[in-house]
Amino acid sequence: MIDILMMIVVTEALVELICHARIFDSTRNKIKEINWFFKELLDCPYCLSVWAGLLSAALYSNLDVWPVRIFCIIIAFHRLSNVLHLAYKILLDANLNQILRRTSAAPKNVEKRGETTDFENRLSA
Repeated sequence: MIDILMMIVVTEALVELICHARIFDSTRNKIKEINWFFKELLDCPYCLSVWAGLLSAALYSNLDVWPVRIFCIIIAFHRLSNVLHLAYKILLDANLNQILRRTSAAPKNVEKRGETTDFENRLSA
């Protein structure tokens, strides 16, 4: 069961990498020039997921081969770390928005001491 969940994450990660990773921009553009099928395929993550699923199924059938298992684990870790990073960013943005609301609602006649805090520096950036 864990292997199947890992392969679902691998499939999603492959689609994201193939469709959106900047490192593959030039390769992706050259492949798109081959014909309309590849252009449509690489412009449509939903369409590409079918083929990525096929690749994942082939990888899944060979998970007992250690290089295949290591590759799948690396790709799954990559994608899960991206998801955690996105969740952290959303929480941080929500926290900053809450702090900004409190700051804007604070009385205006409060004097500052002259030094700026790390938080104020982040806000002004």
